[in-house]
Amino acid sequence: MTLKGFYQSVLRKFYSMAASLRSRKTPKFEEFDVQSAIHAVCSADDVSDAFEIFKENLEILRDWRILYACTDDRGSFKIARRNFGANGIVSTAMRGRSLIVLDKEFATSTAPISYPIGYGVYADSNVATFIMKASYGVSKSKDLPAFISGIREMLALQDLKTLNPFYYLWECQRSWDAKTHAACRENLAAIIAMHDDEDPLGEGWSERFLSRHREKSELAADKMIAAFLTDALAEETASRLLLIEAMIVRTKIIDGASTKPAAHKLVELIKFMCEELHTVMVRELRICSDILFKGKTGLTQKLNSIETKKKAHAVLQGCVWDVFMLRIMDDMATPKGLPLGAAYIPTLVSMDGDVTDIIQMTELRALALCRKTGRAFPFLDVQLEDWFIERIGMKRAQELRPLFEQGGFEARAKNRSLERVKEIALRDRNRLLHPQSPAGHAG
Repeated sequence: MTLKGFYQSVLRKFYSMAASLRSRKTPKFEEFDVQSAIHAVCSADDVSDAFEIFKENLEILRDWRILYACTDDRGSFKIARRNFGANGIVSTAMRGRSLIVLDKEFATSTAPISYPIGYGVYADSNVATFIMKASYGVSKSKDLPAFISGIREMLALQDLKTLNPFYYLWECQRSWDAKTHAACRENLAAIIAMHDDEDPLGEGWSERFLSRHREKSELAADKMIAAFLTDALAEETASRLLLIEAMIVRTKIIDGASTKPAAHKLVELIKFMCEELHTVMVRELRICSDILFKGKTGLTQKLNSIETKKKAHAVLQGCVWDVFMLRIMDDMATPKGLPLGAAYIPTLVSMDGDVTDIIQMTELRALALCRKTGRAFPFLDVQLEDWFIERIGMKRAQELRPLFEQGGFEARAKNRSLERVKEIALRDRNRLLHPQSPAGHAG
């Protein structure tokens, strides 16, 4: 097998990492076959090729549904990416212009099949804050009129009247205190009020909000907060946040520890993922490689010299959440719990340039959804084997080969531990942000 061929088989297995750190079971060999088939479908260059590969693997993929993003209008479900203002974006996590659903029903039917796909538009924290300012009339910011004009141009009236605050509410969990609670209440109330207005954010909006909608919407916001934020972050969410933080922080540590080439540092990061975190996260790998290769994304720029910033931990936490929120978009697409729908496609409205950069850098060619378990595996719109080898070179790729053979795969599943990830994340955070402290010198 050629080195490239080997990495093609390796990267088919990148997506078979366990969805939860709580799972300690050694994967069965059949899982390799499933993941290989999924990878072959999702990495196909064209949807027609993906369809043929799906049919060839029909039995093994019987419990899977794949959303393939076309760069043209062949799919009946249309998607769009629209920009407004300096940093505004309205976008799904997918590339292209339309989606086609591949599953066993589609592959075996001789007649057209109609797939109901759920759709929702979500506001992030920046957008929610702008809407609050426009509603309560508390700001004379010169950027506010441009925001209102831009979002009304980008979103249909029905989208404005059904704008979903769940994504923003989820963001609020990262630093929940009395100040956040008060801001969250007003931001939620402003969005909720848009659902009951004939012309949300239109002429006279602030006056209508204050006189007609405010009291009712604030009560609804109180109920929403009480229902949703009753407990701390779920264990799985906290685990995934720690994994992302561990990746980003170790990337910064590796980058600052030597003047070696970026390719050498990327190899070190890959070994860290495999041998210490005992997992592989492709989206995060691509984002972290931008840091090592001195890219120009907002997140990379924000992390420059983070250890010298006054609110370094808050900056780090914000970057981790920006990456994590795309994982939420992946999870929303799962058909589990939606028996009448093939999938659910969230669209994010954001004014955050970092989020815009991440979406564009990690846009998806396909999303594989397990119909039984709800697992969602995102596939980036790159030929990862080519991307991988291009950045680390042939010699370094050969050095990594044992990590991705069957023994390495099973070792990661066996040794994966939430407690170990916590230990690594906290130790590395101290090393990066508090290098002079005793904890910063530990390990």
